Amino acid sequence: MYVECLDVESLFIEYKRDDDVDEILDKKLRTLLSTCFTGEGDAIFRTQRYAKDKPQHRYLLWNTDNELVGQVAVHEKTVVSEGVPFAISGMAEVCVLPAYRQQGWVKQMLARVHHDRQAAGDAFALLFGETQFYQGSGYKEANNLQLLNREGEWVTISHGMYLPLTSPWPSGDVQLVGIPF
Repeated sequence: MYVECLDVESLFIEYKRDDDVDEILDKKLRTLLSTCFTGEGDAIFRTQRYAKDKPQHRYLLWNTDNELVGQVAVHEKTVVSEGVPFAISGMAEVCVLPAYRQQGWVKQMLARVHHDRQAAGDAFALLFGETQFYQGSGYKEANNLQLLNREGEWVTISHGMYLPLTSPWPSGDVQLVGIPF
């Protein structure tokens, strides 16, 4: 377990494999996610700690009172462009509690994830979100990202974003293999 102190008086980041999440942490994660995600379809977080596919990694933001105040789930995924596969990090359920927002904590968590996943050899970090929240961390819109639809056709989506870690983003179509995160 690696713990990085961000501010001695307030918060720290802890890395944890999702397979090592115990019942207590599972409940804290579900509470955090249910508090941060309140839109249509987000009720799933009351019963599980991920939306679509179980991630391999968690980056947890704790305060000194042992309260979970933020987190990033990281999926090990693959994209393919022009027949070439690339290992990527899929960022999901990026959040902090309302009282901790607009203080740079998401940016610091993402910086830690990017560092670790670059060291692991991932070509890109990929997430689905709104540009204004993530461009400060270096993310750019992926206008060529495709997902498989229910009819088995590749369709370009408009809300994907990427950050190069070890490779430049391809200019051709980029297809996300498997279950989206």
